[in-house]
Amino acid sequence: MKFKIVWNNDIRIFSTASNDWDEIFPAVRKFVAQSFGVHEFNATYIDDEDEKITISRASDLQDALQRYAKLRKIPKIYVSTLQSQVSGSFATADGSLAVSGPRLGLSYLNDDFVTQQLQYQRQRQTDAKAATQKPDAAAAQWVVEPSHSAMGTVNKIRQIVDQIDMSALPKDKEFISIAIGDPTKYPNLQPSNNVTKTVQNKLLSQTCNGYTISYGARNARASLAKKYSMPHIQCTQDDVVITSGCSDALNLSICALLNKGDNFLIPRPGFSFYETLASRYGFEVKFYDLLPEQEWQIDTQHLRSQIDKRTKAILINNPSNPCGSVLTEDGILRVLQIAENYSIPIVADEIYAGMIYDDNHGKDKFVSVASLTRRVPVLTLSGLSKLYLTPGWRAGWIVIHDPIGAMVKIRTSLQKLSTVLLGSNTLIQESIPAIIEETPESYYDELNDKLLRQSSLLYREFDEIEALQPIRARGAMYLMVKIDMSKFNGRIKDDIQFANLLLKEQGVLCLPGAIFNMPNYFRAVICPPPHIIAEIGKRVKEFCHKYCDGNASLPAKL
Repeated sequence: MKFKIVWNNDIRIFSTASNDWDEIFPAVRKFVAQSFGVHEFNATYIDDEDEKITISRASDLQDALQRYAKLRKIPKIYVSTLQSQVSGSFATADGSLAVSGPRLGLSYLNDDFVTQQLQYQRQRQTDAKAATQKPDAAAAQWVVEPSHSAMGTVNKIRQIVDQIDMSALPKDKEFISIAIGDPTKYPNLQPSNNVTKTVQNKLLSQTCNGYTISYGARNARASLAKKYSMPHIQCTQDDVVITSGCSDALNLSICALLNKGDNFLIPRPGFSFYETLASRYGFEVKFYDLLPEQEWQIDTQHLRSQIDKRTKAILINNPSNPCGSVLTEDGILRVLQIAENYSIPIVADEIYAGMIYDDNHGKDKFVSVASLTRRVPVLTLSGLSKLYLTPGWRAGWIVIHDPIGAMVKIRTSLQKLSTVLLGSNTLIQESIPAIIEETPESYYDELNDKLLRQSSLLYREFDEIEALQPIRARGAMYLMVKIDMSKFNGRIKDDIQFANLLLKEQGVLCLPGAIFNMPNYFRAVICPPPHIIAEIGKRVKEFCHKYCDGNASLPAKL
């Protein structure tokens, strides 16, 4: 019996004469340790549907071999180092995480978010305790005060999640997160080989180690200009600014358009970073509603009512985080007409463009905002993070679509703002042309096929639960779910308590809708593979049934 063991693109052949699963399993672990010097790791295999499944028990390995026997292939086992998080864990007295409970093979769903949140909550407790202690005379003479802008910066996720006790994970269940939109947490979603090889080649070339122009390497900007050019507007490299991720693209765009006290319009529900950005600079946000009964299309009448003399931009996020919705062409055209009437530019956050897995028979086909107008200036924002599954590379961009020449000064202001960070990662910038021009179409097809299957499965799991009403998603990586609080007969009061109890009792972390200004909803990430989605559905169904049937009593302390 043979196996291909893969570690960091290094492949070794493991052979054994044994047919005893309990002997083979430890032998594989010993082989990995001897061959690669790795002693603590996750092992995953690729099954016939190209899903990576963690091997944590002998029975998992047996399943892998049986699948490959049917395919008449040599089993290929991927080895990766363990994450810092552990599932089925709880906080100990010293603040670390300790493991308990059975291993279920879900370990790759561990989330650094929990560790970070535990550390933050402990630091808050330490700060509160220190504030009550009387300082000595010397210390009292010197207190360094933080800036007003720093203390005024508000992170909505932090505000809400701080109300969730991350130390209260169940001891008999492994932790599963459907909270954070980081696709790298899920081994069933992997970048294209072209993407990783491109960066490897650039790294080894030793030509990308220095600074480049603050607003982006010329060849990268030229490649993006070509990609984003349209029949009615040809972009040049001077119309492109490369940024440190799409969040930085948002930062530069809003700062280029607004002065302190100005406002911009953002969707509700919407990405909480928009509010964080506004709080940092003293900008105001005004919300326009998305309509859940219309799969989160824009309420254009409400949007129009929010405009005043200090409105300097309308932000459109399409496809949507947190909704997973895709705006219709008619809906975008109505917003563009409003923007033209009031002479307000559009900031189009299109970071999830390309991740549309269900176009509803063409009704919800993605259409870029800039492609629909010859009279409204648009800043189109995107990056590598989501579509190419590389958020840690921090590569984003702004493309100036200016069909009427209204943004000459904005182009200059964006270039000036880019000098604050002196540019994004040069290595990744230089890789952008090959990534966007040479990644095969099969990669995009396979990614969206997986997202469609996973979104549909998660939708069905939640749709079968009496107290939940998922809203159909057609793009991005998210699903919004309405919670019918009346079904809980007063036992659960809101979405924050729902998320708190779900984590405490079932070990499943979701983000409450309050984070996105949509109370009594929660956002779920659709990235986990099918067998994990089934486990999520099972746990959430058990949880809701408990609190709906009248047999539940709330814990003494949440």
